[in-house]
Amino acid sequence: MVTLALVALFSSVPQLAHAQATAQVTGTVTDPSAAIVPGAAVVLKNTGTNATRTVTVNSDGIYTFSDLQPGSYTVTATSAGFSPFTADVTVTVGGHFTVDAKLSVTNTATVEVSSDQSAQVNTATAEVSQVITQEQVSQLPSLTRNPYDFVALSGNISSGDASANGMTQNGADRGVNFSLNGQRNSGTEILLDGVENITVFGDAVGTTVPLDAVQEYRVITNNFSPEYGRASGGVVAVATKSGTNTLHGTIWEFNRIAATTANTVTNAQAGTPKGEYTRNQFGAAVGGPIWKDRLFFFGSAEFTRVRSAASSIGVVPSAELLAASPANVQSFFSTYGPAVSGTTSSQTTNLQAGPVDPVTNIQSPLYDPAVYPTLQPGTPVFNNVSFVAPQDAGGGLPQNTYNVVGRADYTLGQSTQAFFRFVDYHEIDQAGAAFASPYSQYDVGESNIGQAYLLSVAHEFNQSLTTLSKLSFSRN
Repeated sequence: MVTLALVALFSSVPQLAHAQATAQVTGTVTDPSAAIVPGAAVVLKNTGTNATRTVTVNSDGIYTFSDLQPGSYTVTATSAGFSPFTADVTVTVGGHFTVDAKLSVTNTATVEVSSDQSAQVNTATAEVSQVITQEQVSQLPSLTRNPYDFVALSGNISSGDASANGMTQNGADRGVNFSLNGQRNSGTEILLDGVENITVFGDAVGTTVPLDAVQEYRVITNNFSPEYGRASGGVVAVATKSGTNTLHGTIWEFNRIAATTANTVTNAQAGTPKGEYTRNQFGAAVGGPIWKDRLFFFGSAEFTRVRSAASSIGVVPSAELLAASPANVQSFFSTYGPAVSGTTSSQTTNLQAGPVDPVTNIQSPLYDPAVYPTLQPGTPVFNNVSFVAPQDAGGGLPQNTYNVVGRADYTLGQSTQAFFRFVDYHEIDQAGAAFASPYSQYDVGESNIGQAYLLSVAHEFNQSLTTLSKLSFSRN
């Protein structure tokens, strides 16, 4: 699947119209008597990159900064005859924050605007959402280091409708593997840096990003506005990390082995030993300045190596059935069987089919003289065998995977900011991961490859007219 999208969003009333998953800081500037201060200047500064934007309050004393990336900011309001007002605010993805500046004639006022990360209602739009913070993403445990595991922290979330293949941990394989507002998993809109990140065919996450490349994300569960498009249940908007004026880096490795896990109930009942696996996830991330205050970079790479052999039970033709089969069938099994590759035990149970099916009361076609003339009713025709194949034994499908994210942010001036981001995901699963049988010649593997590219440019003509343009290309 290849997706190409060009989105240009214009806002002539910044208090009401916003781009997808971009943040806003707004407020009023007043004097000690609560009267508006016309002509006051308000400066917004990103403390990580030192990028600044300046606006003048309008005739109603209101200022607005739109299309903001997540981060820590300082708001400073000044006017002749008054002491400056300064406020620190942490802007989260898709958040709307109100910072009212109350100017004083005596001392400089400094306040800190709290950004409550619990479930919150936006008083301007009635939107109900919750931010999954960078601290939660980096510190909370995740079995597979999947960033979307933490959607479970939000309210009005359930494990959702059942998976078609039963392979996922919480029983769902569409959307972000959770149900929002009791809707189908496929009713969840998934955004990455403000653009859609979804496989149209399967309604799942389009291109995965490493856990350490996620700045934060917002889960919107109620009253989301029409700009988000196709969602019927909710919206999950992820923002990737960007570089700052400070150089930061991490390196990691996570290991899981079968020795710390228990056997499955099915294997335990059948007396089959548990499978064996080793899962390693390792990588690094680094971000910092290329040109101080102007150009920044961030990159993250994660590699996953899983070696896994699961014990399974399969059904194979019995020696009696093969002996009664035509010559071409016997020739086929002499080439590809009857010895079962990887079999740990054979003929553990004889499955005998009687001449009449006890459920449908129809005579079994295996005992029809026109089909198998020499096969007598009651003769064992199939056997259960236990075999080992490269499948998920608890640590994921056996695979070689890499996941790379790169991002560059550029501040062209007070009015224009841009960034370019790419994601490359490449997963190759071993033969047997997608389908395995007692005959290893028929084991099937799988590949999952995706790329996503985004160019985003935000420009402010004046306080009443801003644009945010995004050019997105993705292939899965």
